[in-house]
Amino acid sequence: CIIIIQKIKQVLAKNDSISKWSFGILTGGTREEWIDKEIESIKKLNIPDYEIIICGSNTSRNGIKNIPFGSNDGIGKGKNLICKEAKYENIVITHDKFIFNQNWFEGMKQYGNHFEILSCIIKDNNGNRAGDWLTYGAKLGKMAKIGLLDYRDWDKQGYIDGGFYIIKKSVWKKCGIKNRPELPIDFNLRDSLI
Repeated sequence: CIIIIQKIKQVLAKNDSISKWSFGILTGGTREEWIDKEIESIKKLNIPDYEIIICGSNTSRNGIKNIPFGSNDGIGKGKNLICKEAKYENIVITHDKFIFNQNWFEGMKQYGNHFEILSCIIKDNNGNRAGDWLTYGAKLGKMAKIGLLDYRDWDKQGYIDGGFYIIKKSVWKKCGIKNRPELPIDFNLRDSLI
């Protein structure tokens, strides 16, 4: 099942504001140090209204909403739980391995609040571009190499990596996130061909 979102007009949900954010961190509970670094990087963004939600095992932290979640429940289910619990319209969903650039919020204010789903430039620890705007290079199932797209390019097989993306709660309510427990197997097979 492929969902295509076509933007016909810009509409903001009631009480939507670029200054209100829910950050959801999906974790298997094995990267405690990374989770702490991610939380600290979010706090340093100086966003007027925000919350942090951690979804996964071993997630207890003071002042942070925790959602118990088993790693065998499927990644999509965890992301749906985050979206369901999110207080704000702007939701950032990440896996437990991302550190926010100190200028991320300023960049989002410059970008503006009229979006449905998007990602940001993602770089690894060495400053190299990582998976953000990607293409399969062929129809799904054809097993082509995955490649980075130029940010100005469009591709029918283009996609945003599931490890980090931003979605409006109102869009999630209409579409949801598919729970596909077979994805890790598919990605392992796909990655072995790269």
